[in-house]
Amino acid sequence: DATGGAPMSAFLSDTHATFGEATLTSCFDEVSRNSEIVKGALLLTGSIFALRNQLFDFCSVFNRYQFLFQVDRKRITADFARSSPQLIDFENELRAFDELARDVSLLPDVCTIGSLQIETESMKQTLTAEIAAWKTAYCAVLCTHADQLVEELLVTAETLYIRFVTPMSDTVQDVSEELMYLSKARDFEWVVDAQVQRIEAEISLLDVHGQRLHHDVIDKVMDVRSRWRKVK
Repeated sequence: DATGGAPMSAFLSDTHATFGEATLTSCFDEVSRNSEIVKGALLLTGSIFALRNQLFDFCSVFNRYQFLFQVDRKRITADFARSSPQLIDFENELRAFDELARDVSLLPDVCTIGSLQIETESMKQTLTAEIAAWKTAYCAVLCTHADQLVEELLVTAETLYIRFVTPMSDTVQDVSEELMYLSKARDFEWVVDAQVQRIEAEISLLDVHGQRLHHDVIDKVMDVRSRWRKVK
């Protein structure tokens, strides 16, 4: 008798208990008993968390450029245009974007973090293109502002020219109007040079930043000078 006379049910019960207990032992229990494996797992976990933190620090470098994509460019430039900006305001805005572009150019094309190698060239190209788009938007506002100024000068100069070349009668009303227009001409003489200088300064600023939006404005400035010479 293989069971030594013991009941078969008792033998099966003992065998089930032995193998059942063995199957309940998980791989985690086996790993936890091996100090070398535990040490290696802890080192690996620590290095992964350290790498993650380094990646977060690296990505935080780009946080300052988020507004380029998150802010409504049309709304911002429209609000800027409505604020009656002076030439210095345009210079400050454009200079700020130039500084951003310079900082982007100084970023490394490849960055090694631990076992990872991150290529940033495509990101730099995207940022540079977006910065250029912002500069173009502000320069468009500047060009529109210069065009509005020169249009106002053209209208005034043309009005004065037409009035002075029109024959005048000797009536009191005509004489009174003539005196009024002479007064306007004297006031305009004080304004025209300052305004033309400002327009030319705005055109120069556009040139400095490589924008080519102002050819019509240049032609109109020449027209203002020509018509004003005729008025004088």
